[in-house]
Amino acid sequence: MSIRKLFLIPTFFMLTGLYVQDVIAQESSESRLEEVVVTAQKKEQGLSEVPISIQVLSSERITDIGVSSWEEIAQYVPGLTVAKGVQEQSIYMRGVGSGTNRGFEQSVTQFVDGMSVTRSQQYTVPLLDLERIEVLKGTQGVLFGKNTIAGVINTVSKSPVIGGDLDAHISHEFVPDWSSRKTSMATNIPINENFAMRIALSSTNSDGWVDNAFTFKQEPSTSHDAIRATFLYELDDM
Repeated sequence: MSIRKLFLIPTFFMLTGLYVQDVIAQESSESRLEEVVVTAQKKEQGLSEVPISIQVLSSERITDIGVSSWEEIAQYVPGLTVAKGVQEQSIYMRGVGSGTNRGFEQSVTQFVDGMSVTRSQQYTVPLLDLERIEVLKGTQGVLFGKNTIAGVINTVSKSPVIGGDLDAHISHEFVPDWSSRKTSMATNIPINENFAMRIALSSTNSDGWVDNAFTFKQEPSTSHDAIRATFLYELDDM
């Protein structure tokens, strides 16, 4: 083998290795996930910076999996159980909960835009125009107070956006087998450069699968309607 070939072969492998390394670096930079911002510690932080066992469901994820109730949300969050009992919802985090006794506040407290809801009836309301759902597992009494020995579910609604154009979306779903109908709508209305409002509503109706010969209706039927109006006003020089 000549000296020229001995020189070209290592050079070829070296250049090939540099090219492959550059391609891998470009693919990793392009496939890098966007940082998820959460408020699990009462301030905005990146998800990777929060030293808590937490799972976040964004609005895009909620839309993709097509969930419309807390029972369905629990199927995608390991350790969370939301089941419909005879009288109340039962909520458990990692097997810890308060049961269905109306006299007990839940050990898994839900916070809706910073307001605590300790009764299980809150888990019967539909998911309405949410920005994200943060599920914090484990005791959270230091930052969230009492009734959080099992965990916290922090729901954040979408806020109005000041400036820009009118934005709205509407969706309708129909399942013939169950006569299930779901309609949702949300709109952002910028009034002026300092004031905006957002209106969201949803309606879910489903017929039952058992014919009641006495009432001439199908049971158990469900019906949920919800509406929310949010206003945002920014003062100058404040």
